[in-house]
Amino acid sequence: MNHIITRLFRSLVARRSSGAVAEQIRQHPHIEPFLRALVRSNPEVRWTPGAIDHIAANIVKRAKLDLRPYDIATLPAEISMLVDIEALSIASNVLRTLPPQLGQLTNLRTLKLTCFDLRTLPAEIGSLSQLRTLDITSLELQALPASLANLHSLHTLSITSRALTSLPAALSQLTNLRTLKLACPALKQLPRALRQLPHVQLECSA
Repeated sequence: MNHIITRLFRSLVARRSSGAVAEQIRQHPHIEPFLRALVRSNPEVRWTPGAIDHIAANIVKRAKLDLRPYDIATLPAEISMLVDIEALSIASNVLRTLPPQLGQLTNLRTLKLTCFDLRTLPAEIGSLSQLRTLDITSLELQALPASLANLHSLHTLSITSRALTSLPAALSQLTNLRTLKLACPALKQLPRALRQLPHVQLECSA
């Protein structure tokens, strides 16, 4: 595995020799350790040098980590190194959990998870103090952590899950919430306090 990782990163090393992106990568030495951990944690993915470069360029130029094309099974704890990213998107059929280190991404504004086998969310997600959009699609997610109530900057919350049966009453503390989208056929009822939030546009579908 180590020799495969080394070969994949030759392209990244070559890009460091010249150009604006290379200079920015030099100024962000945490990117390569994260990418190495990502590749090492997901050996079943057919990583290419082009994919590695594309991920790195998005981090550097757009403050965005987009892992949707790769169907990862593991998001490594080294995600905590990407403290400057503002958007994270993951699409996966096999990812079941997220590391608690996700909560260290305090500049994150958008989190989109289309992870059909995702079972739980870490309580540390409530530490994402700048998060404005949280979009979760999972067939297996059964509960939401009460710590979501700490996301005081949240404007849009979208949840799709066939297994979710209830919402934490503490979500009524999301006083900046403007849009709540729910596609949760097993959801029995909304907390009364959540229904009474004055500025929330509620959209429910089966």
